[in-house]
Amino acid sequence: MNMTISLSIDVTKLEKSRIVAGKKPRPDGTVGKYVDLVCFVDPTDAKEFNGKEYHGIVKQGSTKEERDNGLQLPILGNATIMGLKQNNLTQNVEIQQQTFADDEVPF
Repeated sequence: MNMTISLSIDVTKLEKSRIVAGKKPRPDGTVGKYVDLVCFVDPTDAKEFNGKEYHGIVKQGSTKEERDNGLQLPILGNATIMGLKQNNLTQNVEIQQQTFADDEVPF
């Protein structure tokens, strides 16, 4: 399944200490700055915020240790599914999964 997802974030909510410099300089000698973002999307559950439909949220990424310690970063914005296309590979996998009964699973 292929999805086109539009993200809209409030850049003023970015935690600046989580923005990191790139490792390789560009041809002009400058170095890019990067931030890890995580998008949680549920295509079956559309919600509305400020009169716009959305399917998920966007947060800054955190380490496993931070998540294990209960760190909750703020929601930066919303994710909206703009297009959804199902390819043949996905359709075949779904058909194969439907043909197995629970007691016939080979592992």
